Amino acid sequence: MNDKTLIPQIVTVAYKEYTKRGRCLAHWHRLVWRDGEWVYPGHRRLASNDYPPLARWDYVEAKVWPGEIVADYSPGEPVSAMYLVPEDTEPELVELSFRRNDGVIEVVLPNGTVLTLPDPRP
Repeated sequence: MNDKTLIPQIVTVAYKEYTKRGRCLAHWHRLVWRDGEWVYPGHRRLASNDYPPLARWDYVEAKVWPGEIVADYSPGEPVSAMYLVPEDTEPELVELSFRRNDGVIEVVLPNGTVLTLPDPRP
């Protein structure tokens, strides 16, 4: 997308939280519908197994652009939430209703339009 007239938002696209002993408490990722495909917008992936020695959490932030659709999921799980990146300077993503149907996700935009997208986590 990267239209020079649009202002991107910086959002967390991956997050992991650990206990003192290194057990994972929370772990999720976000994919973005960009240029006709689901992409991971982050510049790096989260550490795969060991948590950082001085921190009990890790996260990755990335730019998302107004009008893009963002999908939340936890590893091994289906999509749990869908969001729209707002076109104004609103700091919050707009949560969208959606449903799965035979390998696709039908997303309802705030204006009532229904988008049919491939399921990023079939």
